[in-house]
Amino acid sequence: MAAEPEVNIRTVCILGHSYIRRLKEFINASDLRTNLNLDMDSFKVDFRSRGGLTFKRLAHCAEFLRFDAPPDICFIQMGSNDLSLNNPQKVCTDLISYAQYLRDGVGIKTVIVGQLLRRQPWASRDKFNEDVVKVNNLLKEETGKVDGVYFWPHRGFWADLSYLGRDGVHIEGRSYLNGERHQQPKGIPRQQRLATQSPGKDKKQFPCKKLTIRNWRKKF
Repeated sequence: MAAEPEVNIRTVCILGHSYIRRLKEFINASDLRTNLNLDMDSFKVDFRSRGGLTFKRLAHCAEFLRFDAPPDICFIQMGSNDLSLNNPQKVCTDLISYAQYLRDGVGIKTVIVGQLLRRQPWASRDKFNEDVVKVNNLLKEETGKVDGVYFWPHRGFWADLSYLGRDGVHIEGRSYLNGERHQQPKGIPRQQRLATQSPGKDKKQFPCKKLTIRNWRKKF
């Protein structure tokens, strides 16, 4: 009798600030969106989130630094709270550094950094939205220089700010449905995949010491 074929389930971790916490709540509110509508025989999705998360706080949160079993894919959505206090270059550097820690220190093969989203002008500091664009441009450029780290542009959130809720910061529930309609993930974007595989491409590394929890915490 032939042996049953081994089932290979890819594990996915989606982590970040309150956007991810609210996304999890939105998904759990309906059985129709369980596991991000991904085939449960092929993918297993887990969420790790904390409202108001910044890199300074993250450096002292074990849930964002330790994984009993590293997932195959990790998606990061954070940086907006940091941008309220720091310049675009600092936010980009911290995001890339953390992505490298997950990739080389934890052992996650594929790390994806999500695009930052804008806020209502009255709900953020002066020129916040301009700096969001700057961070995203930096991330798009720098992720192409690091193996296994990719930039993910969100679709359906750039025509206007109607996706925002009353607080001017968080995504309105129905906007998650807009995201489902506009964005159908099909793996790593081809352009990013080719960029990290091009022979002879300079694989510049961001300034990051040995990727250990101790060194990560020392940064902050």
